[in-house]
Amino acid sequence: MPAFIGVTSLALVLVGATLMVVAEQGSDGSITTFADAVWWALTSITTVGYGETYPVIALGRGVTVVLMIAGISLFGLLTANVAAFLPRKIQPIAPKPS
Repeated sequence: MPAFIGVTSLALVLVGATLMVVAEQGSDGSITTFADAVWWALTSITTVGYGETYPVIALGRGVTVVLMIAGISLFGLLTANVAAFLPRKIQPIAPKPS
């Protein structure tokens, strides 16, 4: 499952960056290159959002919303996997019968 989360995150970043470059092409926005779009996608999917790159076109803002929701969902999946993994590895110490 962690591999699925990693591959899905990478795919979302690359697809989101590509869509953003296409959507913001020709605008006065701060996302002008693919590298800018990848940085924007990474900060958006992790919901950090530093603010130095942002979309100005409605389509770009829509892509941002989808990427943020996907990032929150993937982080929830990762957290659930860690929580499910821990009880299997940590076994309680039972008292010895006397």
